[in-house]
Amino acid sequence: MGLIARDRHDFVAAEDAFERAVVVYGGHYGTDHPRTFGPVSNLAEVLVRKGENERAEPLLVENIRRYRSLQDGPSTKLSQDIDMLSQVRLNQGRNDEAIVLAMEADDGYSRLLGADHNYRAFPLIHLGNARLGAGDGTGALLAFEEALRLRRLAFGNEHPDVANALHNLGAAYAQLGNPQAAEKTLREALTISEQVLPAGHVAIPRMRMGLVETLIKLNQMDEAGIQLARIADELEAAPDDNAQDQERFADLKDAVGRSTYD
Repeated sequence: MGLIARDRHDFVAAEDAFERAVVVYGGHYGTDHPRTFGPVSNLAEVLVRKGENERAEPLLVENIRRYRSLQDGPSTKLSQDIDMLSQVRLNQGRNDEAIVLAMEADDGYSRLLGADHNYRAFPLIHLGNARLGAGDGTGALLAFEEALRLRRLAFGNEHPDVANALHNLGAAYAQLGNPQAAEKTLREALTISEQVLPAGHVAIPRMRMGLVETLIKLNQMDEAGIQLARIADELEAAPDDNAQDQERFADLKDAVGRSTYD
């Protein structure tokens, strides 16, 4: 039930289901049993996706401690929780810690699954964003490019995860002062998303906002205004947009100018 609710982006229902699963598993097996770790990890993931990093953090720290106490060396589940904690650290602005954790998760996946496995893309994207935050632009691009390679290797080109990897790479180009490369990469990410995601998916306007930010840097205000109008419709149709999406949209409208948008 929790997994279905999570995949439908009903995070309130998912949180409730996973909390109940933790109680049931914990009551039957005990808190230190590996079967209990799974729903704890699921619960932490939902909390991260809800933006509740402070609630997710102790769950992940304790899960990682328990995994380490029961096993010698990496496992995919341990790497998953380490990677999720790197995302929490990234969200908290603790980039140096996020880098260390993402590299550990990537190393675990590499040792267990091989250098070409798609699971590596998850910590690599966190690593890229943490390196950006820490001022290591070259290292960030290397991480994003490797994540894109792995996702294309696993899925081809027409897949949401490929679009996500392209979007991260494009955002990095924009932040590092290469708006031309950013525009090309972000357009590709948006095109794939429009082809493979259902209408009303919130990832589409979020990717389009990244493109608008780059169009503003390139002073392409007419097209930025056209794209903003599309974002307005897409956000209205998206059931899981949030206050952060609306704030970002409002900032872009201000940047382009209300006369252009109208």
